[in-house]
Amino acid sequence: MQTRSDFRIIPFYERLGDRRPPSNFNPGSSRYVGQETSEKRFEVDREPVGDGYLVIQVFGVDYQTHRILVNGEDLRQFDIASQQPGRPVWETWLDPIEEGILRRGRNTIQILHGSTPQTDNFIVGNVVVHWREEVDGADSDRYDRRRDRDDHGDY
Repeated sequence: MQTRSDFRIIPFYERLGDRRPPSNFNPGSSRYVGQETSEKRFEVDREPVGDGYLVIQVFGVDYQTHRILVNGEDLRQFDIASQQPGRPVWETWLDPIEEGILRRGRNTIQILHGSTPQTDNFIVGNVVVHWREEVDGADSDRYDRRRDRDDHGDY
């Protein structure tokens, strides 16, 4: 079986917690949504094969109790790492997505604010969901030719 990688970039720019943005951040660059982000939809064109992963961009996370749901399923490990409190910066975190969570067709993703001992206001920027999918002979030939182009265009 031949596989290829595919991904979707999902923009959020939503602020979780109470209405106060994290320190040192312009609140106009994100929308306050409360305790959970909007549920974003994305498409997977072919049947996913094996595990996938996501990369999430966050600003100002103080606690690691927040959750990521993919197709309504909570990812098994802790989902978003905490930063050094009082020193908010943009960070990128990688989370595995177990086989069977992603499916062909419409998928959803949502980030939930977990319970924290103190207020934890943070911003979710972009999320990139990545998976492998099976390709048939005709598509894989076209894919290989594109991949071997010198300019790496058309991706």
